[in-house]
Amino acid sequence: MEHSSEIISGKFSKNLEIVLTLAGIVFTSVATALLMQDMGLLLDEKTADGLSVGALEQGVFMSIVFMLIYGNIVYQLSRLGFLLRDRAHKQEQPEDHYHLFTPDTPAVTILVPSYKEELRVIHQTLMSAALQQYPGKRVVLLIDDPVNSKTREDAIGLQAARDIPAQIKALLDEPQQRYQSEYSALLLRMETDGGIDADAEIRRLSSLYADAAKFFEHQAECYRIDDHTDQLFVDKTLSGPAAEHRAFERWLIQQANLGQYLDPETLRLHYRRLIAQFNVELSSFERKKYENLSHEANKAMNLNTYIDMIGKSFREVRRDGMLFLEQCISKVADLSVPDSKYLITLDADSLILPHYAARLVHLMEQPGNERLAVAQTPYSAIHG
Repeated sequence: MEHSSEIISGKFSKNLEIVLTLAGIVFTSVATALLMQDMGLLLDEKTADGLSVGALEQGVFMSIVFMLIYGNIVYQLSRLGFLLRDRAHKQEQPEDHYHLFTPDTPAVTILVPSYKEELRVIHQTLMSAALQQYPGKRVVLLIDDPVNSKTREDAIGLQAARDIPAQIKALLDEPQQRYQSEYSALLLRMETDGGIDADAEIRRLSSLYADAAKFFEHQAECYRIDDHTDQLFVDKTLSGPAAEHRAFERWLIQQANLGQYLDPETLRLHYRRLIAQFNVELSSFERKKYENLSHEANKAMNLNTYIDMIGKSFREVRRDGMLFLEQCISKVADLSVPDSKYLITLDADSLILPHYAARLVHLMEQPGNERLAVAQTPYSAIHG
């Protein structure tokens, strides 16, 4: 009910803005017509006896006024167009992306270029990427710090940044493996002659969503909040999914109590959704370790170097005391970079909301967007 009242309040506010903007356009138009009439009479009086300095001044003044009015009208029409589009826009819901939770979902790689970023900032960014509700995702931290650190502090920071992907992966592996095991058990139950108990299955699924909610709630409670950025991270990346899973848990229990159960395909879908939440491949890459890769000091080359490696295999070769990366066949490779249909580039000091990747792929998969492959995340200011 609270969510519904917020929606109604939001619609009322948008409609009020549209009415006020229309009133502003009408008022401006009427005022302009009256002004033109009044100024036209003055101009007629000053030109009655021929062109004069006063008539010229009046003409220049009218031109300036009409230019200002023109700018005002353009602004108000643009504002009206935006408000009408905004009112017509329908925010996608998680269920709009359920069709993506299949084995053949397009692979997405999220690239996070980083240069001497704070470890806390890197951790938040990678967590927001790793916890995307999207299957088949890879997250790669592109570390651009100098390989040969000049100070002990830099060396410690570099090693700590290298360790973050593995730390996050270890955190997410436990729930991911648990839900994968539960999914395998579900498939086994579905293959038995007696079939599945619909009531027992929906209640088991609700307990799994409750378990996922507990994971996020625990992470949110344990996270140290020092500033507004930390608060945003906890609210959006941890508390948001916790509330979403809790709400779905309650809905499932309500459906079970009403005797309304899920069909087998929907059951499988929700198990895959839980697995996808925690299933991620995390790694890091440092182009500056290799002599034959670009060392240009800019983010674009950091990204382009890795993008050029996608879908290829490489081996490390040491010559004259220097390390090189050479393309090779996969059987002898030290590094194989999986292919990916879509790329998301995300700065190491940014966060993305849990459904961002799913919304993006859903949009890029629409007819007419066949040439889209790489997306740079948009930016919004953090409150505070």
